[in-house]
Amino acid sequence: FWEHRNLLGAAEKLRVSAQAGTFSQRMVADFRKPDFRRPGQDLLAKTSAIRTNSDAFDELTLAGFAGLERQLSQRWRVSGGGSVDLSQVTDQLSIETVQLFGVPLKATRDNRDDLLDPTRGSVLGFELTPFAGSGSETLAFALGRVSAAGYLALDGRHRVVLAGRARLAALAGEKTAAIPANKRLYAGGGGSVRGYEFQKIGPLDVEHDPVGGRSLFEIGAEARLRVTDAFGIVPFVEGGNVWDAILPEQPGRLRWAAGLGLRYYTDIGPARVDVAVPLNKRKNIDDDFQLYFSLGQAF
Repeated sequence: FWEHRNLLGAAEKLRVSAQAGTFSQRMVADFRKPDFRRPGQDLLAKTSAIRTNSDAFDELTLAGFAGLERQLSQRWRVSGGGSVDLSQVTDQLSIETVQLFGVPLKATRDNRDDLLDPTRGSVLGFELTPFAGSGSETLAFALGRVSAAGYLALDGRHRVVLAGRARLAALAGEKTAAIPANKRLYAGGGGSVRGYEFQKIGPLDVEHDPVGGRSLFEIGAEARLRVTDAFGIVPFVEGGNVWDAILPEQPGRLRWAAGLGLRYYTDIGPARVDVAVPLNKRKNIDDDFQLYFSLGQAF
């Protein structure tokens, strides 16, 4: 990435970044102008070029967003604006060109003591994005998300920390097949339910490729045990599922996984290695285990 923190002389920040991975590559330009029109209100603008190749879908997307973010209090922030996505999406059934216009609305309450390695506090997020546009037909649908995470240190030196999270999402307004594959809901993999392959939880086609769905529920818990100043271990359990219906059907029927992680604590946050195994392993679909490398805690 390249970043300029005083682009126009009033603390405007421009960040241009490139990301390359097995499933996705992207170029992003992100602009923020602080105290726009009033103190505590920022002007945001973002453009992205995205290429995705996964078992669920292939995607070429140009996306743009412009909006405002306002600090309501020490803990609450809200944002809103307009977005446009121009995509070519290939799934198991078709190739379609999609134009979508959205109105992303967000509200976040955050009192964590650290973003990369929180030991106390919580974060609560609400998102609602109505979309309208066209693909193979005229489209009108809305995506809603609610997420929460909490952290509790059991000792004064923060060597034993309990952490938990939950996420609920839903798509309303169109049937699953009509919603572009890159906007459907998926679960599985790092940042979701470790122990299952990327996007492999939920509806699958006859070749065991993910189809995606319209509702999602995930839950997870960790015990973060700092053994020395430099190293720690983290046993964890996670569960989740995706459904074709707009609301979770039999939400108690989740795909569960358990695992153990190793943490190496640096001055900028922990480096982590996690290994997880599926507890509801599906024959000829799920691997015996999954391995993850990353920076920062899992959530």
